[in-house]
Amino acid sequence: MNHLDLFSGIGGFSLALERVGFKTVGFCEVDPYCRLLLQKHWKGVTIHHDIKKLEEPIDILTGGFPCQPYSVAGKQKGTNDDRYLWPDMFRVIKEVKPTFVIAENVRGIINIQDGMVFETVCTDLESQGFEVQPFIIPAAGIGAPHKREGTKKLMQGQRKGRSRPSNLREQVDPATMKLWRTPDAHCDRGPSSKERMQMKVNKKMPISLNDQVAHPNIMWP
Repeated sequence: MNHLDLFSGIGGFSLALERVGFKTVGFCEVDPYCRLLLQKHWKGVTIHHDIKKLEEPIDILTGGFPCQPYSVAGKQKGTNDDRYLWPDMFRVIKEVKPTFVIAENVRGIINIQDGMVFETVCTDLESQGFEVQPFIIPAAGIGAPHKREGTKKLMQGQRKGRSRPSNLREQVDPATMKLWRTPDAHCDRGPSSKERMQMKVNKKMPISLNDQVAHPNIMWP
């Protein structure tokens, strides 16, 4: 399967995916030094400069969209930050129509602006027919000898009807937004798309038409 790497940095997503059989066919990175490294290690692969002008058909799309608007190390301006680029990543997703999406950011995205940004990311993906599953992966989750809790949040989406392998245990209480510990992977797992919709029903939260279309099997009030 072909892979498009947005906000590529030095190619971490591409390195990981190529080790399991994916082929990177395009990058999008603005930093000159990172672009030089990508050119060195992925000779001949197209490197796009501006995500606002990117269009390329693909199977799997990854992107660590800028974390500065949500990070506790910054001013946490959220959607008021010039580096709030989720809308641009989402535009590319709508145009290239990938089968799978992996989006990465910091843990701060969960609570910034009362959770509105995180909810927007999830509902945007769901509006395009994706089932969304968020995870929080500490350093220990990939074998490092320290926890470094909550440094990275991963949102994984796949088109409905397509299976997704996972070694994480299913541990979610549909009555709460609490993230549950999965001891086998040292990760926190957030609620899936269906679980989030059921929470909205249980808590009598506003339900959009997109929610109802995306989840026809839920008993809507």
